[in-house]
Amino acid sequence: MNFEKLAFCIQQTNELLQQNAVKAVNIHITLRNWLTGFYHTYPQIFGLITQEFKTIAT
Repeated sequence: MNFEKLAFCIQQTNELLQQNAVKAVNIHITLRNWLTGFYHTYPQIFGLITQEFKTIAT
């Protein structure tokens, strides 16, 4: 294997690993945002907002 092939293989490996890292971060951020949104809307969705909760929230 000559030096050019080695450099090309290293470059391809780097690009592939970088793409996988970006996908993993995007998935993590998306899940975090979904869970945060669900946490904040859960009482509204299931009608669990009581007068006591409304008093504390305001």
